[in-house]
Amino acid sequence: MQLIHQTVYFHIDNQTGVCILRFRGVCSGVLSINCQNQDVHSVRIGGKSLEYELREVEFGEDPVENRKRVFSDEYEMRIVVGEDVGGNGEERNGESEDGRGDGMEIDEVNMNNVNENAIENESDNQREVEVVIEYSLRDASRVIIKDVVNEGCYVYPGMNRARYWMPCIENVSCSFSLYFVYGNTEARVIASGEWVEHYIEQGERIEHYEVDSCLPVHVLWSYGIYEVNVFSKEVYGFVNGKRAGQMNYSMEPFSKIVEFFTVKLLCAKLPFKNLKVVCVDGLPRRILSGAGIVYLNVHLLHDEKIIDDAYLLRRIISEAVAQQYFGVYLYAEEWVDLWLINGIARFLSMFAYRLILGDNEFRLELKMDMEK
Repeated sequence: MQLIHQTVYFHIDNQTGVCILRFRGVCSGVLSINCQNQDVHSVRIGGKSLEYELREVEFGEDPVENRKRVFSDEYEMRIVVGEDVGGNGEERNGESEDGRGDGMEIDEVNMNNVNENAIENESDNQREVEVVIEYSLRDASRVIIKDVVNEGCYVYPGMNRARYWMPCIENVSCSFSLYFVYGNTEARVIASGEWVEHYIEQGERIEHYEVDSCLPVHVLWSYGIYEVNVFSKEVYGFVNGKRAGQMNYSMEPFSKIVEFFTVKLLCAKLPFKNLKVVCVDGLPRRILSGAGIVYLNVHLLHDEKIIDDAYLLRRIISEAVAQQYFGVYLYAEEWVDLWLINGIARFLSMFAYRLILGDNEFRLELKMDMEK
């Protein structure tokens, strides 16, 4: 049994969703899922309800042990799948390429009528079974941060954070289909992957993204009112319209940094088709990275009158690009290995930083860092 694809329908306003996990092979026995901070309403295969058990991760007084426990392979949800359900799939008919089926109406987008049939793949004699989980967030503040500047919100990234907003298997790589539903038609969702389409039905807007690269759960999304800045064919910026001028100046070296990594240093294209930089408010750190998307603290933006922040921001940008290779695409499966993957990204970012500053300024910055 292998997880090959995950489809998520998430309603941002109601904080409810439907997650469809597609497995290849006979699905029977006990299925372990990462699912924390969620109230599960139903679990089904082919219209048949399944028994499941939820448990919360218990934390002690030692913060180090708590982090190890959260980052471990412990699962919060166990689903019992009988052979009569998981081993006897029915052929799925009338499905379009995007997996939603023909004639999909708005009630499907609103999580009421998702395709739940199992699939039989005749080409390789391997069945594909879809496990459908309907859920709602118990405490959205644990994973979704309000963004006052952009009048929206965004999901907090991290190695173990995806399980807080959708059921998933965090240490398994697969492709993703992401559908976001919300009421404010003036806003938009910026998410990992390729933007496919958006449409408005019954006063609600639906955004569709596809993540073709097989990844662990490093997908992110941000919701708000943004203005788009195009820096190159691969790099896009999203910011509140009032700060667009500052973003254009602050991110001027971004394309040069990306070119340095792809052409001179690593001689490899970006792991993802494009890189989106989203300026958000309330970010706990200066910058955080996900699959093809980077969160940048909006307060780091500046104009030409500010000199000190320019050096800091360019250093941060260099590290963010390096993290797309080491940290997101190549990732640490264990908590104890995080230092290594983060250290490689920071080491590579210094080469790009040296290119921007020049040798003398770079040595001065390095000396100042060592003296701190």
